Amino acid sequence: MFSKDYAVVGICAKTTDEELLKIRKDILKYTSIRFTNFDVIRGKDGDIYFLSMAVDCRDGFKGDISHSFEPGDTTYYGFIRDYTKEPNKVAFYIGNLSDENSCIKHVEESVAKAKKE
Repeated sequence: MFSKDYAVVGICAKTTDEELLKIRKDILKYTSIRFTNFDVIRGKDGDIYFLSMAVDCRDGFKGDISHSFEPGDTTYYGFIRDYTKEPNKVAFYIGNLSDENSCIKHVEESVAKAKKE
């Protein structure tokens, strides 16, 4: 998801090649953020079992992650760039988006509120 306030990329084991391509196209189209490394390895069943990603927001924020998805793993890994400058909010997070430190709940609530207005 990309908006003037947030850039959010989340990838799980079931993310398809088409979804990955859309993420790569949208990030180029809507942001100045660039992947400096992006690699997935799929198993025979088509699921992603290894993800490696390095991100440069080109404004001082950057980071990288690697994650191995175990069978049945439903977590999302990726990053959030929060441009809102709200106090006590994390401007950049990369890692497990299920982690409370990612502030994903704050992002989801803000997006839902904006859609209602």
